[in-house]
Amino acid sequence: MPRKKSEHCRLAILRACLKVLDEKGYLDLTIEEVASKAQAGKQTVYRHFGSKARLALEAFTHITDQAVPEDTGSLGADLQSFLHERIERVDFPKKRQMVSGLLAEAQCDPDFAACFRQTYVKAHRRPVRTIFRRAIARGEVDPEANIELFVDLLFGPWLYRLLATGDSIDPQFATELSFAVAHAATLTAPPLARPHRDEDVATPRRVMRS
Repeated sequence: MPRKKSEHCRLAILRACLKVLDEKGYLDLTIEEVASKAQAGKQTVYRHFGSKARLALEAFTHITDQAVPEDTGSLGADLQSFLHERIERVDFPKKRQMVSGLLAEAQCDPDFAACFRQTYVKAHRRPVRTIFRRAIARGEVDPEANIELFVDLLFGPWLYRLLATGDSIDPQFATELSFAVAHAATLTAPPLARPHRDEDVATPRRVMRS
């Protein structure tokens, strides 16, 4: 019973945190307001999460973990569906501010950086791996392809716009990026993960001149 009560309290705190983040953004998020909305003590919040950054991280990851990638039957459409759903969550100033704040925190605090990689990063990469494994099973992608590199290719431009250029992250961008990555993954070139061996390199032919 105490464990159930503790988990119920933890979920109430996460929901309260998401509400404050939606209303005020990451910079104005306070432990006191989250505790008040969750009807929990301030020390209870600290006991569960330790800091404002970890609280926000776990709250955002909590809703991310609930999402199961749609199976449309094709790699491009699967990536498009996934990216559209993710973009809906951050394509407005308060959510952009939160992701930027968490990334900044990870640069300054090694312990938080490790936590960030274990929660936020893994929660975002996991469903994309699932999408690529389905594509491999359908025969769209070579089984020896470097899936991790394609996951990087999907998130790299998204994070670059989020953190550097400030350009729009909209459905058109999501669609173009999704199909560009899918096209790269389904090319008939040698798999990116396969190392070059001596026997893989063709012996140059001598051109006979007439």
